[in-house]
Amino acid sequence: MIATLKNRTISRLLMTLLLSCSVLSSIAYDFKVDNIYYNILSESKKRVEVTFGGISDAYTGDIIIPGYIEHNGGIYTVTRIRPETFWGCTGLTGITVPTTIPTIEDYTFYGCSGLKEIKLPENITSIGNYAFHGCSNLESIRIPDSVTALGKSAFESSGLKQIEIGTGITSIPDGAFRLCGSLTSITIHDNITSIGNSAFEFCTKLGSAKLGKGLDRIGDCAFMGCSLLPEIFFPDGLTRIGALAFEGCSNLSSIKIPYSVTTIGESAFDGCSGFTSIAVEGGNSSYYDKGCAIIEAADNRLVHGCKNTVIPDGVTSIGKWAFYNCAEPTNIIMPESIRDIEEFAFFKCTGLTGIIIPQNTVTIGKYAFYQCNRLQSVTIPAGMKSIGDGAFFECKEIVNIYSHSKRPASIEERTFDGIHDTATLYVPTGTKEIYQASPYWCNFTNIIEKDFGNSSDITPIADDDENTHSPIYDLQGRQVKQMLKGGIYIRNGKATLYQ
Repeated sequence: MIATLKNRTISRLLMTLLLSCSVLSSIAYDFKVDNIYYNILSESKKRVEVTFGGISDAYTGDIIIPGYIEHNGGIYTVTRIRPETFWGCTGLTGITVPTTIPTIEDYTFYGCSGLKEIKLPENITSIGNYAFHGCSNLESIRIPDSVTALGKSAFESSGLKQIEIGTGITSIPDGAFRLCGSLTSITIHDNITSIGNSAFEFCTKLGSAKLGKGLDRIGDCAFMGCSLLPEIFFPDGLTRIGALAFEGCSNLSSIKIPYSVTTIGESAFDGCSGFTSIAVEGGNSSYYDKGCAIIEAADNRLVHGCKNTVIPDGVTSIGKWAFYNCAEPTNIIMPESIRDIEEFAFFKCTGLTGIIIPQNTVTIGKYAFYQCNRLQSVTIPAGMKSIGDGAFFECKEIVNIYSHSKRPASIEERTFDGIHDTATLYVPTGTKEIYQASPYWCNFTNIIEKDFGNSSDITPIADDDENTHSPIYDLQGRQVKQMLKGGIYIRNGKATLYQ
């Protein structure tokens, strides 16, 4: 994601330089009337366009473009504003476009940071790419119903607080209102079927987003970083929610996925740390909810959870970023059906103090528990095959690692990088030398052999379990009087999970 953002930035800088050069190289006009420059498009049809007049004569103030202009005894119709004409005219404060001009073309008002008001004719049909990009003082716009085509990033980085989108628009393009940091609310009318990639990305003051009944697709990163958005209601008929669509929408408290949704992109709800309720409407053949989590029906993969999630039995994997930045859970209990914990699954779950890696789990992806900095111990089951790079990176409170495998799992150089300096690695009796000879396991200075017994069966017990009065020992063989929830203890010779 970071690389993608860097590439975007570089592309925009290059585009800005290229377009600036194109503007400078195209300074030419046929005549000037009332401080507006014109090119003749057709002498026979008496048609002209508004054009750029040169750096020294940049447009300033409020400008009213006439529909008709007199020149050399003839009457010419003003039918066009040349692309880039007002590029970088920071002193331009207002513009009125006549009915004779049917379209606002690409980059026409790009970087007009002083523009406060634009009056568009009711018969205008299209607004081009980047047409009002960077118009940081433009606070409101009414897009007439006659407009059927809206260009990508048309109002990106503008100062819009209010938008009235005409009914002729059926698709909001990529980046259309991206980085509109003053935008407080939007209403998507029923004629709109799709919201493009990054359409409202980083609209950080967006407090209301009403989606129309006709909406079919929400693009990648569409509402990414809209951190104030308190709620979102998906319409029936919606089929796709794109990757990272609501990433970082930390104020969202609940979602309900309609029965019609067939695709939820990767990390669609990453960083939605305020979730208390997650549901999928009945009848959805692609996803279901259980235990306050969204689960893919095809492979029982948990794609998103929250602080109230209880991972149900039958889930086979914890998906990428599933619990990203979910700070509140202190203990997460995973069923024995879990085989894979994917990359970044519990990334920055800073409240997590206890975690049980199920006995059937064979892989843990890279950075799966990155910066779970309250996690104190890790128990690795005997069947574990690989633990990815940085899986427990900067889990600074880990002091004990219990590896039950007689054949060390494959790990990377940074798998346990940044854990407690005095961390102890406990390994099965007779395997110390194997671990000392294994790549990266050999970096542990404190390796102690331990008879784990038959620890493959971990039996949960609860507060009111009468058997808790039996002697209880920790995994180091010391008797304990008070158990911590989420911890693994030995009772009657068996490993026990206290919950």
